[in-house]
Amino acid sequence: MQITKIMQIKNIIIFIISYANKIIYIIKRTPIKINNKNFIFCKVNISKNNIAKLIGPRNKLLTININGRNNNITSFASLSKTEIRISGHNNFLLLEKGVTTLSGTIIIIGNNCSIKIRKNTTLGFNMYIVCMGENNYIDIGQECMIADNVDIWSSDSHPIYDANYNIINPSKPIIIKNHVWLGKNVKVMKGVTIGENAIIGLNSIITHDIEPSSLNAGSPTKKIKDNVSWERKHIKI
Repeated sequence: MQITKIMQIKNIIIFIISYANKIIYIIKRTPIKINNKNFIFCKVNISKNNIAKLIGPRNKLLTININGRNNNITSFASLSKTEIRISGHNNFLLLEKGVTTLSGTIIIIGNNCSIKIRKNTTLGFNMYIVCMGENNYIDIGQECMIADNVDIWSSDSHPIYDANYNIINPSKPIIIKNHVWLGKNVKVMKGVTIGENAIIGLNSIITHDIEPSSLNAGSPTKKIKDNVSWERKHIKI
């Protein structure tokens, strides 16, 4: 009985804090839409002509900063201890239903860029997803399992020039197909496509396309085995 009372009190406190946060953002006229009851200890700074729709089941300890115009966040995800930064114009972040984050950073800097993370993909602690440039994008498929400390970068962040002052390192899209497993500390570099059902071993750096249903590891990655598959459940042997 005592534990039940404690849980009831905890739920009441969360409910009050959640709605207090909503009232603050309404008073400040922040362009944000919140539909869930669990929106607590979040910091939101969104300039005019942008919109954030956080309509997933949980949003806890978020930091959101959006600058520029016509930028859009649409999230059906459960987000925790996550920082989202968008700067520029006409950028779009989509987090579909069933997506979960434990902590990390999502950044879009540029114009007409997008990051899309599809249904039921999970992201571990300290993930880093960065999209920069013009008309660039990162597309992560359904049912992916992304472990702790994974970095996904579709840009080098800073320009490198040749002798004629031409940029020689333009940003390039990243595509991660459905049901991909990225192990701990994996780095995914720009211009890469990872095929469906692929597995990437821990501490790997991906600099080239990965075949579907393949096991890969190394820095840079090398294919170890074809025709593999994997499941999310824990191993028993």
